[in-house]
Amino acid sequence: MDKILEVLDLSAGYERGPVIEKVNFFLKPGDFVVLVGPNASGKSTLLKAILRINRIYKGRVLLEGRDIFLLPRRQIAREVAYLPQENGHEFPFNLEEVVGMGRFPHSPLFFDTPTDREKIEEALKQVGLWEKRKEKFGNLSGGEKRRGVIARALAQGSKVLLLDEPTLHLDLNFQLEVSSLLKDLSRSGIAVLAVYHDLWLPRLFARRILAMKSGKLVKELTPEEVTPYFVSQLYGIEPSLFPSFSLGKKGDFLW
Repeated sequence: MDKILEVLDLSAGYERGPVIEKVNFFLKPGDFVVLVGPNASGKSTLLKAILRINRIYKGRVLLEGRDIFLLPRRQIAREVAYLPQENGHEFPFNLEEVVGMGRFPHSPLFFDTPTDREKIEEALKQVGLWEKRKEKFGNLSGGEKRRGVIARALAQGSKVLLLDEPTLHLDLNFQLEVSSLLKDLSRSGIAVLAVYHDLWLPRLFARRILAMKSGKLVKELTPEEVTPYFVSQLYGIEPSLFPSFSLGKKGDFLW
């Protein structure tokens, strides 16, 4: 199966210098890949670099073989949807209108086409918020706002979804529902790359896990390979904090 997104020797960051260095990985249609790692390891920086938000020092990002830095931004927005870590400003619109913003790359003049309405309704129903579509976005709970901006990304109808902590502000029930939804979307052929703070959800739903530390991609593994040894090495946790778990074997170490 062809790669839909490739990151090749990517070094990126801010004006003061690179935050991530020599990152290499790829996504195929149908992938559900999760980025994990300690705070400040470069996970969010990587997502933003893919979208040309952060400064690129070296390397390339290819979208279906095309250099993403040579593509018009509107074309990128049609093919790659992005969910930031926070919900953003308190929009003075109702939920349906906020989700409709995801259609902007396709309808730049906010034409309310039948396709737009269909995509908005489908996205709101997918996240369980169709009944609240007329409520003001600012009046929603934190979890509802989070599901609302996920719906906005889904309404975009993109081939690739980049999500920075999609379960942020959600209770356990909706963490599971959103993660299950992302898994279903990947099965439909969408490539999903998501940053997760907790490891147990990726173990349940992800196809591959990419571990980052200190700006580098240190290991790619399957969910079954997330052992206590792996966690202790990646996050610098004392193995004694895992008294009720088997610590696996020496080969489980990252390095």
